[in-house]
Formats: sequence, C-alpha cells, structure tokens
Amino acid sequence: MNSPISRAEATQFRETSRYAEVMAFIESVRQQSAGLLRLESFGRTEEGREMPLMVFSSAGVNTPEQA
Repeated sequence: MNSPISRAEATQFRETSRYAEVMAFIESVRQQSAGLLRLESFGRTEEGREMPLMVFSSAGVNTPEQA
C-alpha cells in the first residue's frame, strides 16, 4: 500500500494544501493506520471548519494529556 503524501510533498513544497485536501490526507492516513490513529477536534476556525487533532499510539494513548 502506498503511503499518503501531502500536496506540499507532491509539488516539492511549491504548493500547500487546502482544507479539503488536508482532511482527505488525514482520512487516508487513518485508513492505513491499523487503529493507531485517534482523530479528534481541538476547535473550529473562524470559518467554522473543524481543526483536527491526531493522536497516534500503539500503547493505548488516546488523548494529548495521556501522551
């Protein structure tokens, strides 16, 4: 399975991702993480978009506080 790459990586860092691309990237990582990724939100932007917070752990850590 191919590892997901960001728009920046795909363009040798000449471009940056839009919100929808970031969210699609996160979903791709989540699908490939074999249950190691916990996805939460740490707030909303002024436009009302969720700000994702990702916690990766093979040791059962589920929150930033536990990490």
